[in-house]
Amino acid sequence: MSLMINDVNTSILFDVITILVPVKKFKIDFEFTTKTTVPAIIETTINLAGILGEVNRDEIITYFGLNSRECDVLINDTIKTGYVSFNSEGSLSVTSKYHESKKNIHNRILLDEFENHFGNLFIDCVTYSIHAIDRDNSFLTRGLKVLDIEVKDVIPQDIFVEQFQRYKDSVNRAVLQSGASRIYKINRCEYDRIEYLPVSISFSLKHDMDGSKVKVDCDLNDSNSYANRLVKTSGLMLKVIDYLGNRQSPSASMNIESFINYFKDDFLKEYMYKDGFNFNSYANDMLNNNIKSSPDELSIIGPIYLERNIKLFQEYISDIDFDEEGNNKPFIWKPSNEDFWGASKDLKYFNDLVEKLSEQDNVELSLCLPNIERRDKKDYKNRFKNFLSSVYLFDFESKINKELTDIEILLFDGNSKFAMVQYSYYDEKLNGGLPVKIGYLSRNKEKVDRIINFLKKNYNDISGIEKIIPESQNKDSLDYISSFFI
Repeated sequence: MSLMINDVNTSILFDVITILVPVKKFKIDFEFTTKTTVPAIIETTINLAGILGEVNRDEIITYFGLNSRECDVLINDTIKTGYVSFNSEGSLSVTSKYHESKKNIHNRILLDEFENHFGNLFIDCVTYSIHAIDRDNSFLTRGLKVLDIEVKDVIPQDIFVEQFQRYKDSVNRAVLQSGASRIYKINRCEYDRIEYLPVSISFSLKHDMDGSKVKVDCDLNDSNSYANRLVKTSGLMLKVIDYLGNRQSPSASMNIESFINYFKDDFLKEYMYKDGFNFNSYANDMLNNNIKSSPDELSIIGPIYLERNIKLFQEYISDIDFDEEGNNKPFIWKPSNEDFWGASKDLKYFNDLVEKLSEQDNVELSLCLPNIERRDKKDYKNRFKNFLSSVYLFDFESKINKELTDIEILLFDGNSKFAMVQYSYYDEKLNGGLPVKIGYLSRNKEKVDRIINFLKKNYNDISGIEKIIPESQNKDSLDYISSFFI
């Protein structure tokens, strides 16, 4: 039997999490110097004085073919550079500034030029490093979770001076980005407000170096942008990864074996042994594309809104006509309980894709959430208003055991039926406090009905349903959600 060699370069993206890092914004007004070259005739005059030791007025007239007035202007402009001065004989001799310039690798005659700059200074509250903030990206991620960090006082002027090169890299001004630019004077630096820097981390499964085990690889989701290069070099990326991974996982409603048995996950069942679930074998087969799908079922790893999973989802539903009367119904979506569920711009892309499947108003992506705490309504609205078009809040006669759990369900109960169910798998050795979402997408009627029954049982004793996003109500959709659960 031939042994299969794992490709150590293969990877599977299983999550992308964007977290907002608090950043102090300052208004800064400063002056800086930059180097400019002098006209060639002035540079030649200075170099003549340097080579010959001194050069007099007549020699300058003869060398350049100037008249008396032109020579006076040239001598005056050359002295203004500070590279030459009159000696006791009235000739031009080079100064110490000229000798210093010869130590420069460019060996050029350069002049200092003063300019003023007024702009924004962004200092993160974790590593106290200077960053660039992309306004468009910052707006798109508004509402995501904020890194839990104590915001301390800083002395921005000191950080600005120490990290002036980072500041130059963060602004879009060519003359300031020049390597020759130097701080001359800070006129004003005033605190403005707290803003938030989106840091997006991608988590992928990969083989280790010898190809036998699976590890998690973490990186910035877009490491090529200049803003993210600053995040990486500051050490902020590693701080965020540590924060995401070194957290306590939420309590589980069932273990992985119970999930497999209850939802009859035939894919994961293959990796249940006497000593428990072998995630390493499952992940290895995923990486090697050894998990086979059927026309009615496929295994899925990572959130449905990841780019790869969206493509699988589109292929899976491609035969359904959502404009048919019996398919003019909402998608029902119960998220899982991890803190960073949906913490990605991809969530909005998935929402928009679903809502474009039909021209009918009732075909919507309906996120269903339990209303447990008094602040839940406000928190959910702030969290999802920029990402989802339809969010429903459920009240219960008894709120005991009605919180979100480690089980995520997405289903469509029209003439055509399908459902996705996923389990939040935590492995302390593999990924600490972050889950790997595993499960399946199915069109098998028996399994879809089982998932529907589980969801209804999970959301029983409902006393009221409110659509909190948007505030304008679609009565037909609200009636459908109500009739489905109540």
